[in-house]
Amino acid sequence: MEGFNEVIRLARQRAYALPKDHADHLTTLNQAAMDLGRGYSTTKVIEELDESIRMFREAVNSTAPGDPDRATYLSNLGHALGFKYTATQNMPDLDETLRVLRQALEVTPPNAATLPVCMNNLGMRLGQRYERTKAIEDLNEAISMSRAAILVTPYGDPDRVRRLHNLGNSLNKRYQLSKEPTDLDDAITFLHEAVSISPPGTRERGEWFTNLGNSMTDRYALTREDAHLEEAIKMLRKGIQASPHNPALAVWLNNLGLRLADKYTRSGDMADLEEATEIARRSLQLTSGGDPERINRQMNLANRLCVKHNRTGAIKDLDQGIAILQEVVAQTPTEDSERAPRLNNLGTSYANKYLRTDDKADLDEAIDILRKAVAASKPGKLSRAACLSNLGNNLAYLYARNRSMGVLLEAVEISRQAVDATPTGHHATAERLANLSLRLRDKFLRTGNMTDLNEAVRVSQKSVEATPPEHPVQAACFDTAGIIFLARYRESRKPEDLEAARDYFTKALPVSNTAVSVRVKAGRRFLTLPGIANDPKAYDIARSTIDLIPLLTPRSLQDTDKQHLLSDAVGMASDAAAIALQAGKGAEVAIDILETGRGVIASSSFEQSDVSRLMREHRDLAVSFVDLRDRLDRPAMQDAGSSIRPEAEDIDPVTLVDTERLNRYEAQRKLATLLDEIRSMSGFDRFLLPASIPEMHYAAKYGPIVILNVSSHRCDALIIEQSWIRSIPLRNLSQDAINSHASQLESVDTLKWLWDVIVSPVLDALDFTASSSEWRRIWWIPTGQLTTFPLHAAGDHLARSGKTTLDKVVSSYSASVRTIIHGRRQQYQPSEPGGDSQMDLVAVSMSETVGYAPLGHAESEVKAVLSVLGPSKLQHRQPPGYKKDVLSALDNCKIFHFAGHGRTHPDPLQSTLLLKDWQREPLTVANLLQADFGARPPFLAYLSACGTGQIRNSGSMDESIHLANAFQFAGVRHVVGTLWNVDDELCVRIARDTYEFMCCNGIQDESVSRGLHYATRKQRDEWVKETCTKTVDNKARQEATSDRDAVLVRKSPFLPKSPLWVPYMHFGV
Repeated sequence: MEGFNEVIRLARQRAYALPKDHADHLTTLNQAAMDLGRGYSTTKVIEELDESIRMFREAVNSTAPGDPDRATYLSNLGHALGFKYTATQNMPDLDETLRVLRQALEVTPPNAATLPVCMNNLGMRLGQRYERTKAIEDLNEAISMSRAAILVTPYGDPDRVRRLHNLGNSLNKRYQLSKEPTDLDDAITFLHEAVSISPPGTRERGEWFTNLGNSMTDRYALTREDAHLEEAIKMLRKGIQASPHNPALAVWLNNLGLRLADKYTRSGDMADLEEATEIARRSLQLTSGGDPERINRQMNLANRLCVKHNRTGAIKDLDQGIAILQEVVAQTPTEDSERAPRLNNLGTSYANKYLRTDDKADLDEAIDILRKAVAASKPGKLSRAACLSNLGNNLAYLYARNRSMGVLLEAVEISRQAVDATPTGHHATAERLANLSLRLRDKFLRTGNMTDLNEAVRVSQKSVEATPPEHPVQAACFDTAGIIFLARYRESRKPEDLEAARDYFTKALPVSNTAVSVRVKAGRRFLTLPGIANDPKAYDIARSTIDLIPLLTPRSLQDTDKQHLLSDAVGMASDAAAIALQAGKGAEVAIDILETGRGVIASSSFEQSDVSRLMREHRDLAVSFVDLRDRLDRPAMQDAGSSIRPEAEDIDPVTLVDTERLNRYEAQRKLATLLDEIRSMSGFDRFLLPASIPEMHYAAKYGPIVILNVSSHRCDALIIEQSWIRSIPLRNLSQDAINSHASQLESVDTLKWLWDVIVSPVLDALDFTASSSEWRRIWWIPTGQLTTFPLHAAGDHLARSGKTTLDKVVSSYSASVRTIIHGRRQQYQPSEPGGDSQMDLVAVSMSETVGYAPLGHAESEVKAVLSVLGPSKLQHRQPPGYKKDVLSALDNCKIFHFAGHGRTHPDPLQSTLLLKDWQREPLTVANLLQADFGARPPFLAYLSACGTGQIRNSGSMDESIHLANAFQFAGVRHVVGTLWNVDDELCVRIARDTYEFMCCNGIQDESVSRGLHYATRKQRDEWVKETCTKTVDNKARQEATSDRDAVLVRKSPFLPKSPLWVPYMHFGV
């Protein structure tokens, strides 16, 4: 600063040192004024600028017209006046600037070096006047001047880059008004040249890159081409990199975050959403509390967090989004036009939280906020219709809980108002009509008034008619119409209503640009229509419906969200398989349907295993595959029936459909080509393909695989053997019979029934009824409610007739044929009876668990196991009973034995092995599905706890998710689990007998299932002998017995009537 002060002092001294009539006076005066101007640019002392302007004025006024220096003095004066306007923002200063610059331009010779300077200054100041006046003639003249300046500015001139930038910005401003594509193209051309010739380190380089990025954003908005969006993001990144400490960094980050959010919408790549969220967070952190843009940046971050929650199901993201939206609403004045949309966003966020938590407090909050949103919205505004629609939907949720007639009537009225408030032809009309028809259907179901149902039919038809062709909401409107007509059929029994319902459900299935969940729900309703199994078209529709189920669960979703979505499809695969059999398609087709529509989460685990192997052996192919797969793994579009956000009221989803379809088609084409290349590699010929017929035959090498398919249409056993695949009808089995026995799973009568209607017919078909010197093996794959039944224990044991599963075969269970094949593909080196001292036995006993009854025999059980499997056979480890230690120990062990409490949760992903830290860090099914046990996963996981193979949630039957299967999906070769409560003392005997058999026969695949079969049969025989020789005092036995079910300590119930040896079951190859 001292240097500049000296320059200014010397400038003043020179300016007044010469007399006015001296020949060099004006030249010296002009130079002094320029030095003062340069000093002002650093000091920002306005008095120095004013002094500079006085000197320039004196130079101009002292110069006669025609003097060759007059143009230079006028140009310099205009330039200084421009600085004065920038500092004061006074229009008289700008007007004088333009007047002086025009005068300068008039007297500047065509070949003068100052001509481009004068033209550029005039163009720049005209642009500034346009910003004040918004007069298009100012902008047009500014562009003309800037173009002229560029034409006379030589390449290599250091000022060319700034002039290119000024022109590009002005052209972009005119594009915003005219939407003339040539203006945008020219703007991008000039801005691109500016950044290409700007030297690294130039102070304004970050701003130039950013402006180019913003113009590329405009081009993307015009073309919807991914390449233009990528270029915009690239330029915005370069702007931030070139000037990471720029005062405008918060603005630049905000722009980049918005573009990354656009990219996520198109690509579905979770990495884009993650980065968009973090960029929005950084932008907000850099925005001061008084910045008027802060509230908009808060909205951006909240929106990213809510979208992230919708994708991942992470409640913490939704909670953060809600917290920000609450702050935004609190800052929004009552009369602000944005208050209603912001309240609507907050209300719908609470509604989304309710749909995840089922907490009525969240629903009450959503309704309260949405009422305020409606009250704040202005009649005639699009946002009002959206607020009404969301309120109506949430009132419907409330009615589903409390069955209040008042709530239902209000839901109908509010939904009607939402329709009335939606402009004719608006893209949301169809959805809101569909919502109204569902409310009217609910009203009919409550009152029985056919007038309401008939109106619902009419409204649903209007909804279909109002849907624009190829609009994403079309499928939901078809589905809703089907629901309404089916409701009327159930009342009227008119065939035409059933036919209409069938047709509407069918029409919903091929609408490819909507949420898969909408199409799956329509397919499910179709498959359960009365008499549909005899429809000639039913099989083709069933097949296409089942092929949708894997698309429900993008890989980026957490397993908890996959399970939630797949619950909508439970039973569909079994119904479709039954329809296939009814249509004469054969057992192979029925099995393929079941393998496609069931066990989707397990399939994802197996797929990841295959991709990991590809990554190890052919990394380039794997990287390409993951990239294309993730591009196709898009987030689902908004489900019909959900709320529409007012901020998006002017964006019709149909405008994005064509471009998205083309992008997906290209990615699908490339993926198909890549898969052909991958499958040409040695060992990858079946990469990601479903099981082939030869593979299924091979899977039955060690014994038949029996799939028990249960449907309201028919029930069958699908039998896979080495030589053929066939089906046998189970004519005495029905869903009603299964449901009646489901409440008596542990009874002797249920075991007899299982033998009579399922096991005996299957074994007869296999010719397994005769005695055999060798124990034959069988794998059971039950579906639906049958997954909870003990098929391995079926029969009349007390009759001692040998007509029991235990006396005929060694039973194992599997979730799917795919699971068996995947397990067989994993290489395993069995050990001889002498043992394997290189591997560990990890044993955990939990005789005491906080909050639960003590297990007096858990420690004895582990001691028995350690005694049988002595150090000469396996090294022993007993890690502390904490989650972290147990998971770590599993990385290098051969056998994992757990004796303690198990807790079966209604959400199967939350079922838990209870360790010491179960309250803080529970070891859940969800953890196991994400576990990686390395290259050598455990050979056996023996889970001696209650219900480790139990499913309590009917919506999870098709996924077969429980603790035992979770260990198997994680790579464990064999698992011993339990169907329900187990006796604490009996656990010791079952474990000891199983391991003794394994030691005698070698720790290998065959010995696990045979060992458990031996132990179970031994205990069965003792039970039969005891039962048949004396009367047991149940109450006395109850007092002496405890079980391992994780129930909070309370008075023990009576003993179950079933034999205690029944629950133990084997899963594995």
